Amino acid sequence: MNEVEIENDFNWQKQHWEAIRSAYNSSPFFEHYQHYFEKFYQNEFNYLSEFNLELIKVCLKILKVEKEIRLSETYVISLADDTDLRGIINPKKKSEENFKPYLQVFVSKFPFVSNLSVVDLLFNEGTKAIDYFL
Repeated sequence: MNEVEIENDFNWQKQHWEAIRSAYNSSPFFEHYQHYFEKFYQNEFNYLSEFNLELIKVCLKILKVEKEIRLSETYVISLADDTDLRGIINPKKKSEENFKPYLQVFVSKFPFVSNLSVVDLLFNEGTKAIDYFL
């Protein structure tokens, strides 16, 4: 996974940033957090894992969550007898249905979209974003 390169022969970063800016420019906290994200779309990254890891670090920093990020040393392919436990709800954690809607940018046109992205949550909830997870 570490070797997946980003195709930088066309300006995908400009397209992505313009889409984000267009979607969230009118959100309550876009101007407070845009500088954290804009740099990802102005600086060239060579590897997708590098890009994603840096985005995760920025999101954790904004949310004021101190968490050690540990990367695996090897890639393990799933085996036929592996059990996928992602669908099992941990009773100590909230399920998606328990998350309350928050005000999103296009609420007057579209219903609330749950589990959209941490960027959506940050741009719409600002400093209260971390409370959404607690």
